[in-house]
This record gives sequence, C-alpha cells and structure tokens, in this order.
Amino acid sequence: MAIETASSVCGVVLMDGEEVLACREEVLDREHAEKLPHFCEEVLEEGDTDISKLSAVAVSIGPGSFTGLRIGLSFAKGVAFSGDLSLVPVPTLLAITENCGLELGDVETVLFSHKNYVYHQKFFKRADIWETKSLAVSATWEEAVTEVPKGGQLVHYGCDQFLDSYVDGVNVYQGVPSAKAVGRIATNRYSELAVKEFHAFEPNYIASFQIGGKAAS
Repeated sequence: MAIETASSVCGVVLMDGEEVLACREEVLDREHAEKLPHFCEEVLEEGDTDISKLSAVAVSIGPGSFTGLRIGLSFAKGVAFSGDLSLVPVPTLLAITENCGLELGDVETVLFSHKNYVYHQKFFKRADIWETKSLAVSATWEEAVTEVPKGGQLVHYGCDQFLDSYVDGVNVYQGVPSAKAVGRIATNRYSELAVKEFHAFEPNYIASFQIGGKAAS
C-alpha cells in the first residue's frame, strides 16, 4: 500500500509489484484527515484483502504541506504498526519526478509551498531510474528557477501562477503527486528505503515551521 498526502492530492493505492490493484485519489482542500481512512478502506475492499496480508506501507515523506505530511505519516505508521509491516518513506519530489512522464535528461522539480516559496531539487535519469543530483531545499520561486539552464527541464506542481516569470528558454512540464508513483518507487527501492523501526520517524519538512513569519500549511 502507498499513501500520498504531501500536497493537495490525497491518494491511497494498493499494488502488487508495479501492478495497480486499487486506487483512490482526489485533489482536496484540507480534507485529507477525513478522507484518508475511507480511501484506505475502499482500496482494501476492492483489492479483496486486509492489512494483515500487506507486505509494507509506503508514504510520501516530504517536503510538502506540513499538515498533509503529518496526516499521511501518522496514518501510515498506524497501518504499519497494526500489520507489523515495514514503513517505506519515499521523497515527495522524487515521486513527483517519477510521475512527470519524461524519459531522460536532467530536471529541476519544484513544488509550491506558500506565497512565492517553493521546494526544489535536481534529478537525473540513469538506467530508467531517477537519481538525486542535489538536496531538496526551500527557496523563492525566483531563486529556484535560476538553477535551470537555458534549454533545461523544469517539472512543477502547483506553480502555475509563476510560469509567466523567469522561465524563458526553459521546457516546463507538469508533475502531479500520486500514490501510484510513491508505490512504484517503494517497490523498486524497497531495500534502500524501507525501515522497520519507525516510531520516532518524522516527515522531511526541510523548512522551519515559520517561513516568512507564517507557518506553512
């Protein structure tokens, strides 16, 4: 099972390897805590299984919405604990990159935070696997896009309001957060990412809770 709550997208997917058995995903406005348990119940019912039969639970670990990350990780921990499962924390920007549809090249992946602040990170594709080229950081949109060279590739989610600025000569692509992408990464990188002792595990918030004098949501 994989869970995505790091942004406006709330999703749960049940997978067997890379095969999707059941999925529920919606773009929500602060309803993740209410919808997530129902989505979980629905995918388990559709997949004709229960938590005891799962092998692991993956979750989008950040950066992203502070509230969404707390909700997703707390729920994932509960599922993992109840089923004695491993937890597979998947970097959110990596999952967005995984879901962008690009086949090759370097990319700068950007996720909206609040005001003109974003989270961004560089990736490159090698042997069909996206690899990190830099650490994920918080910055203004203007600072983030200056990292993209002319002719470069920028993948974003939630940054449409900024696209008229600072993107001349840059190829822009939409990358939508999805539990399916979280699940694919967890499947392919299980040995690298899975943790068994997760009780003290925290989301990768990156930014301070107070950014620009106001807490990110």
